[in-house]
Amino acid sequence: MNRVKENNKLLSAFMYAALLVSLYLMTSNFLLFHAYAEGFAIVIAVLMFVITWNARHYIDDHYLHFIGLAYLFIANIDFLHVLGYTGMNIFPNYDYHANQLWVLGRYMESLTLLAGFYYLHQKKKCSELWVMMVYTLISALGILAIFVWKIFPEAFIAGVGQTPFKIISGYMVMGILMLVLVGLRYYRDHFGPHLVRLIGLSVAMTIISELFFTFYIDNYGISNVMGHYFKIISFYLIYKSIVEKGIQEPYEIIFRRLEKKRSQLTKANETKMKLFSIIGHDLRSPFNNLLGVVEVLTNDPRAFDPEEQKELFNELHETTKETYSLVNNLLSWASVNMEGLKLDTMEISPMEIMDEAVNGLKGILEKKALQINISGDPELTIMADAKSAEAIIRNLMSNAIKFSHTGGHINLSVHQDSREVIIQVQDHGVGMTPEQVEKLLVSEINESTVGTANERGTGLGFNIVREFVQLNQGRLEIDSQVDQGTVIRLFFQSPPRGLAAGR
Repeated sequence: MNRVKENNKLLSAFMYAALLVSLYLMTSNFLLFHAYAEGFAIVIAVLMFVITWNARHYIDDHYLHFIGLAYLFIANIDFLHVLGYTGMNIFPNYDYHANQLWVLGRYMESLTLLAGFYYLHQKKKCSELWVMMVYTLISALGILAIFVWKIFPEAFIAGVGQTPFKIISGYMVMGILMLVLVGLRYYRDHFGPHLVRLIGLSVAMTIISELFFTFYIDNYGISNVMGHYFKIISFYLIYKSIVEKGIQEPYEIIFRRLEKKRSQLTKANETKMKLFSIIGHDLRSPFNNLLGVVEVLTNDPRAFDPEEQKELFNELHETTKETYSLVNNLLSWASVNMEGLKLDTMEISPMEIMDEAVNGLKGILEKKALQINISGDPELTIMADAKSAEAIIRNLMSNAIKFSHTGGHINLSVHQDSREVIIQVQDHGVGMTPEQVEKLLVSEINESTVGTANERGTGLGFNIVREFVQLNQGRLEIDSQVDQGTVIRLFFQSPPRGLAAGR
């Protein structure tokens, strides 16, 4: 970054030196001055292309990306303009090809600066191949019209001066550049104040330059000299905008991305360690219970009467279900965080999923003597992935059961609101503080909290709910008060009318 800034300062010093040298050369040899001044602008234009090409994967400014590519072809026309200048004797059959090439180059430059706004408006990047092909074609047709077909209008006549075509073209170019200034003002929020100032000054210098070139009557006159000075300044300013947006900013973006990636990796590592802790702590307990019950039954199953055996088998069944639920949540969490989950969005019924969840959790509900109330329109459907929707409802139901008091009740409901279907899970249990709710909505893995009957979990349940809701383009809200309970609302898109009507 510092090297880029140093190079920019060196180029600034070089430009000032070039202007001083140009002033000296002008007093002794105008052709040398002209070649020097135009050569400086050509080098700047080529550098703009080189920078843009090498930074094309990083430049996120579609306007500068487009004009940076196009300036290579403008530089080519300006190079031919230098070779064709009166007195150079490189094209001996006609003395004023340079004036025609000037008109061609300025039309290309001004229309390029204006056409760049198309890519801003469309919010898309131009195709490098397409730009190369179009500008190669335009350049080839212009050069053929001037040198081969000789159909390009005359721009200068000896003893008379500029032709009406040349003067009108100068004013048209200035008009196009005025439109560019209007475009800069319109898109000022996109560019930012500093970049608008740079490009705006460059365009203003080009307008002043073109004004001098419109007034001159002698190819070697002072008006021509002043026009070239302003052209040098104009090209340098547009170059600065490409450098700052094309090199400095992408570097800053890259560094920011690297820092963000480092932060994400650190966070992922912390999450992984926490996950291992959960696996080691929360899964060990149910597995120990399983092993204990199985060991007792294996050693001497006849030592227990039928009633005791039934009790042990019930305990075995509940522990197995608890362990399965924990493992299932771990696998769901892993599928989301390893980007291995593939959603199959379809029209599904929330009421059917609720019924299945209640049936699957019937044993735990009976153990805590909880009553479930389900209400709503059974015809309502949502657009979601069925498996992830089941995981969402199952986890919310498990949490509601876990934090409900024995003998309490849980309310499940589904209703329509505008184009959204709202699924609501309400318990009347221990509730949460605002701080706990906030942490629940943002934390990657939450600390497992013991339920009202000493139930344990992995702390992943709500994280899975939150992730699956987002993946299904839904959203959620939580209302909770300590000792009064919690209400969780899920908002999903309902199917399009045509699809819903055709179910």
